[in-house]
Amino acid sequence: MNTQIATAAEQQCTVADEINKNICSIKDSSKLNADEANSTAATVNSLGNLASTLQSVIQQFKFSGDSGLDFSAAKSAHLAWKARLRSFLDGLSSLSHEEAVSHHDCVLGKWYYSDGLDQYGDIPEMRSIEKPHQELHQLIKKIIEKKESGQSNEAEALYTKIAPLSSTIINLLEQVERSIDRDDKAA
Repeated sequence: MNTQIATAAEQQCTVADEINKNICSIKDSSKLNADEANSTAATVNSLGNLASTLQSVIQQFKFSGDSGLDFSAAKSAHLAWKARLRSFLDGLSSLSHEEAVSHHDCVLGKWYYSDGLDQYGDIPEMRSIEKPHQELHQLIKKIIEKKESGQSNEAEALYTKIAPLSSTIINLLEQVERSIDRDDKAA
C-alpha cells in the first residue's frame, strides 16, 4: 500500500511540475503578446502622426483645375484621427483640446465651408457631410474630456462611435468625388 501511495504522490508531483511549467509558458507568452501589442500601438500612433504631417504638407500644394481638396488625404486624415485616439486612450500619446479643433477649423472643414460648399453644394452627399463631421469632432472632444477626468470606461464607450462616423464621412467623400469625376468627364 505504501508503494502505491508513493507512486501516486510521485505522479502527482510530476503532474504539478508540468502544470507549473505550462503556467510559466503561458505567462511568458502573455507578456510577449502584451509587449507586441504596445509596440504595434506605438507604431500606429507614429504612422498617424506622420500621416497628419504629410497631409499638412500636401495641403500646401493646390493645383489649378482640381476640386481644391485631396480626397485621399481627407480620408487618410479621418483614419489617422482614429489611430491617434486609440493611442491616446492606450496612454501612448497625448491629445489636447486645441488639437481637437472644431469641424470648421480642420483641413476638411476649412475646405468644406469655403470652396467645397461654394463649388459642390448642389451635390446632396456634399450637404450630408456636415452633420456626421460635426458629430465626429464633438465626440473627439468628449473622449479627451472623459479620459482626462479619469473616466476611461466612458471614453472607451464613446470611442466605439468613432469608426461608424468616420466611415460615413469617408463614404460621403467618395460619393462626392465620384460625382465630381463624372461631371468632369461629361464636360
